[in-house]
Amino acid sequence: MSLDKNISEEEVLLAFSVEEYHDSGTLERYVKSYPQHASALVDCSIEFMLGDELVENAQVPATDAAINKAWSQVESFLNFSPKQNNFMNPFAQLSSSAFREVARKINVNGLFLGRVRDRGIKASTFPPKFVARLASELGGTVDSMLAYLSSPPNIDSSQSFRSSEKPTASEQISFDDAVETSQLTTNQQDALLALRG
Repeated sequence: MSLDKNISEEEVLLAFSVEEYHDSGTLERYVKSYPQHASALVDCSIEFMLGDELVENAQVPATDAAINKAWSQVESFLNFSPKQNNFMNPFAQLSSSAFREVARKINVNGLFLGRVRDRGIKASTFPPKFVARLASELGGTVDSMLAYLSSPPNIDSSQSFRSSEKPTASEQISFDDAVETSQLTTNQQDALLALRG
């Protein structure tokens, strides 16, 4: 399939649906090629995984176990295990105390760093100096940090799957908006906004 940034969501989903396999490898390839349609691709992938589960279980209605299994498969792709690909989640191995320590070292609070971790901030709006500082604190490279931040936003896995609505990721905001709405001190806000220059 050729890479066309102007391809519609419907065309991407149609191409994905006719693939022989709908595993994490296929999903990864499509998300990398069409990041603008990542959310729809993840939803479609979950539907295929649930469909496969139902076929295996003789067409019984979707159960919590089937939904959780499908979600776990997608979540494992979204967490970017280093064995699967180069997009490792740099926050995956942090304990809560280590997470707070990173926040302290880069002079932000937990809310702001949580938005960074969950990719709730548009990657294109991050100041390069901030990305470099964060990569350094987390022991990674700037390129790997940018790749992580450019991936689709995390979907909160703590959301209930018993509701009739599918879980969704929060809409991404700009770096400046995150600075203004994350309950940072005035000094923290000024320091972060100064990184833009």
